[in-house]
Amino acid sequence: MIISFTICSNNFLAQAKTVLQSVLRHHPDMKTFIFLVDEKDPAIEYDFFLPAELVLVDEKIVPGFMELVQQYTVMELNSAVRPFIIGYLNGLYPACDKLYYLDPDMYVYDRLDRLDQLLETEAIIITPHFLQPIPIDGLRPFENLALNFGTYNLGFLAMNPTTENFRNFLSWWSERTRQFCHIDLANGYFTDQIWFNLVPLFFKKVHTLTHPGYNMAIWNLHERQIIAYEKDGRILLNTGDHLAIYHFSSWDYFNPGQLSREHNRYSFENRPDLQKLYTDYLGRLQENRISFYSKIPCRLPYNKKIVPRSRMQKILLPGVDLLRKVWEKI
Repeated sequence: MIISFTICSNNFLAQAKTVLQSVLRHHPDMKTFIFLVDEKDPAIEYDFFLPAELVLVDEKIVPGFMELVQQYTVMELNSAVRPFIIGYLNGLYPACDKLYYLDPDMYVYDRLDRLDQLLETEAIIITPHFLQPIPIDGLRPFENLALNFGTYNLGFLAMNPTTENFRNFLSWWSERTRQFCHIDLANGYFTDQIWFNLVPLFFKKVHTLTHPGYNMAIWNLHERQIIAYEKDGRILLNTGDHLAIYHFSSWDYFNPGQLSREHNRYSFENRPDLQKLYTDYLGRLQENRISFYSKIPCRLPYNKKIVPRSRMQKILLPGVDLLRKVWEKI
């Protein structure tokens, strides 16, 4: 059994619907879930998100949930609950041997058969932010992105939850997100993502996926380029591989002509190969009423406190405050 899921608050529901629609376009029989880290809003008709099953995250899924709400910002909270949701799905569907998490701001462009094959023998599949060095030229992103935010990007995660190894991993992960899921780079914390630097060391059957078609994003554009939009809808990369998952991280729906809010290495002027990709994605978001959902505030009393940062952190990572504001936009 294969399950795909995403996690969001009410203001990211358009993105959540869009990513799961893209999954079902290639895998129509896959079971899909949206886990809502929020209270339901009377202005929203939640049947709009079918066939994805929308599940409200609460104390039954995350013991001590309201303590986490008060402890974390909305971005931290959406990350902290992830291992608990995975445990919940594992308990509900013990026969599920392929479980895919995707951030709501991703889109699937091809079948995920490669993942299905890998999970026959692997327990956890993770993707690095990039595979090749980035030039030292003062532009962002640079390699310190991985040094501060983690080697691996958790916008995408593939798992086989049926192994004992995986259960040990999940217990370890949830213990840390319960206490240490802050954005506090000066002390070595960036939500749940930075912990994954240790996962290949602590656990067995962890596969680092180096296929360039998975988790293509602003941070690895120096090594990946679109060379053809094919007639069958597939997208061919300069590596000879087809694009499977693109991560629209740091792109702002309200300013669609800017490729990234916080990185200046690339723009649509010097990367015209991306123009169609983003234009098409914008159209899908509009079809799913992003202008409506993005304006709905999070109804949970989450912590709005900003963790103090060191002077060096301010110098190296000028986009952190902006990233937080986008997630918490109300």
